[in-house]
Order: sequence, then structure tokens, then C-alpha cells
Amino acid sequence: MGAMLLAVALATAPAAAQIESQVATLDADHDGRISQREYIDGRAARFAEVDRNHDGVISVADFPRAARSASLTARVGALLATADLNNDGAITHAELDVAGTPLFYRADTNADGFVDGAERARLQAALASDR
Repeated sequence: MGAMLLAVALATAPAAAQIESQVATLDADHDGRISQREYIDGRAARFAEVDRNHDGVISVADFPRAARSASLTARVGALLATADLNNDGAITHAELDVAGTPLFYRADTNADGFVDGAERARLQAALASDR
């Protein structure tokens, strides 16, 4: 889960089962944990899926539900800004590649380089309380 994946979660409000399905997709070696490499690879693979208007960038325009709520638009914009390195309101593949993984580090509370089920649950609870 990165800024982009978090923005997707906020904009689409997936059910817990959908989140676990996304996690399973990220867990390429099926060991129940997500490594930083799996996270980065999964985030890059989802770029085209998140780019709903197919303009080659991720922006608030890719989240139609956010357009119906000024506060949600602001939250999605703020999350996207973490990877928008040139501050143009959009994230390119290149920006995503160098943006880092702050949400991964937030989730990896024991700093072992992996996010396990308990850490995911804590992150989901923390994100839900931020709403």
C-alpha cells in the first residue's frame, strides 16, 4: 500500500475482503507478508488500473467519487502529493519510481522489511481513524 494505493482505498472505500484481495496480489511469494520489493512491484503494476482516464498519469481526475466531495478531493490530492515530485498535480511512472515508500515504512512497525497481517490490521485501523 502506498500513497497511490491508499488514495485508491480512500476513493473507492473497498470492503475488507477487497483490501485482503489487493494484499494477496502484492504478496507475490504467498508467504503472508509483503516485502518492500513486492510492495514497489505491485504499486507499479497497478498504475494502469488506477489511471482510470488513461492519460498516463495518476491525478485526482482518476477518482470520480472524490469529485463529489471537497474534503475527499482534498484528502486524495494530499495523498497524491506525497509522490507528485514536481508538484503538477499528477504522478507519472517516473515519479512513482522515485517517490519512496512512506506508507510501507509506516506499516512496517517492527522495521523488519516486511508487513505482516498484524501490521496491516494496525495500519488499516489507523487509516480508518484518520477519516
